[in-house]
Amino acid sequence: KMLKQSTKVGGKNCWVIEATPKEDKKQKIEDEVGYVKMISWVRQDIFMTVRGRFYLDADGKEYKDFRADGISKTQGIWSAKLLTMIKYEYKEPEHATYLRFDKQNFNVEIDSDKFTTDNMSKGL
Repeated sequence: KMLKQSTKVGGKNCWVIEATPKEDKKQKIEDEVGYVKMISWVRQDIFMTVRGRFYLDADGKEYKDFRADGISKTQGIWSAKLLTMIKYEYKEPEHATYLRFDKQNFNVEIDSDKFTTDNMSKGL
């Protein structure tokens, strides 16, 4: 459901959207995905999620915050240079993961034989 029609993130207009599983699929989704509710801030100009909050429990004591920063258009595709996910418990940061993309290439031909378990575990 739409929580806000417009709010600013990084000077850009965003929709704030809440997503919760349907009652008949709630337990299955919580078991498989691990979240009971997600709130996303989606940029209105490029339709990209730039912020997110993922609730791990119904009372909101455990959650993860997502951020996409350094957003730019590369080869015609909007992407972020830095993705951050921070896990909180009782509003205290517990763990953080950062993914930084220094070089991005899109629509590159890659041989299917590169996608073996061995190659994927050690990197290309």
